[in-house]
Amino acid sequence: MTVTKDDIKEGLREVGLKEGDLVMVHSSLSSFGHVEGGADAVIDALLETVGPEGTVMAPAFSSGDPEPFDPRTSCSRGGKITEVFRMRKEAVRSLHPTHSCAAIGRDAMALTKDHDRTSPFGKKSPLDRLVDRDGVVLFLGAPLTTNSSVHVGEIRAGVPYGWKRDVKVRDKNGSAREVHLTQMPGHSGAFGKIEEPLKARGVIRETKIGGSLVRLMRARDIVTVAVEMLKKDQAALLCDDPNCSRCMDAKKQIAQAER
Repeated sequence: MTVTKDDIKEGLREVGLKEGDLVMVHSSLSSFGHVEGGADAVIDALLETVGPEGTVMAPAFSSGDPEPFDPRTSCSRGGKITEVFRMRKEAVRSLHPTHSCAAIGRDAMALTKDHDRTSPFGKKSPLDRLVDRDGVVLFLGAPLTTNSSVHVGEIRAGVPYGWKRDVKVRDKNGSAREVHLTQMPGHSGAFGKIEEPLKARGVIRETKIGGSLVRLMRARDIVTVAVEMLKKDQAALLCDDPNCSRCMDAKKQIAQAER
């Protein structure tokens, strides 16, 4: 099966994306099958659907890259679409050295500014602003374990777990300097647990485009449900795999905080 840009636009409108929307996109190009025009066709479909008054944002996370962060050259680890998206000449990339976001559209500058002055998903980060601006989150064949807005819920719920990390950033003159980061996000492998509470509220819209399961929901709904879950159980969005050092460490931090 071949999927065209027009097929994608039709599916986006069917799932509820519209002109003027602010949307965060998590994506898997391979999920569609063969896309005529590749990643660029998907990006064009998104931009044409939201129009000149809308804004499209995508993760450009480079966490784990051993090279110093450079917003011009550091690759996105979020898949082919995100890498092509952040390289577009009109894209604005935030300056967080591990969890940057790229945006194109009317609110691109406002969403991405000063990200290097906050934690990855903290107050006034791009995804925190997405929630405050009542934006939507779109999954193009990507699982809900990619749902980074849940991290905003963790921050807003005041979970006691988090990590510190030293990373290197490349300055404009080409030299590398070390930066100390705090409140680094935890493991997202259990974020699928949020799906059933969201479905129970009737806030997930779904359709298919080619072989891709496409889901749309409001960022505010994601964060609201995440906070409710975490207020009842601070470990609600952690996995139970004993080999997952991040989640096991987070549970230890929770236990220490409760003493």
